[in-house]
Amino acid sequence: MFPKFFRMPLMALLLLSLTGCDKDEETPQPMATTFDKQITFHIFTEADYRDSRWNNSNMRLHLQLRRLAQNPHKETVVLDTTISWAAFRDMPSKAASLQFARRLPQVNRLDEQVTVSISKVVSIDGYQTTFAHQQTLQPEAETEVVEVKL
Repeated sequence: MFPKFFRMPLMALLLLSLTGCDKDEETPQPMATTFDKQITFHIFTEADYRDSRWNNSNMRLHLQLRRLAQNPHKETVVLDTTISWAAFRDMPSKAASLQFARRLPQVNRLDEQVTVSISKVVSIDGYQTTFAHQQTLQPEAETEVVEVKL
């Protein structure tokens, strides 16, 4: 049907059209379900308490870090610490913040939440007020900084 000299190029053209020239797309690698999470706390004040009107002012700080698993439901307190009464004038500035870190092994990004609870009791001339705050940390972040502003 085709002359002999057309058969080879025709066969090559047919093979090329069947195999195609599509570039293989890279499939993204799934993220690991568990990872170690590093949380660094920075504790500081942005106010200047050196004025004499703050001489009778103190603060107590309580921090709690919890892991909350959904299935099965389980709550684990991994940090529960109180910084005892300190004078306002002794509060660290942002440039010299009090810093410490906590590593949480094998956090399950699909099943766990990590929460931070912060409460501070402020005493000014004998009158006390309590401030409390709770936040859920980012589930995908392997490292996170929590700023605690006094």
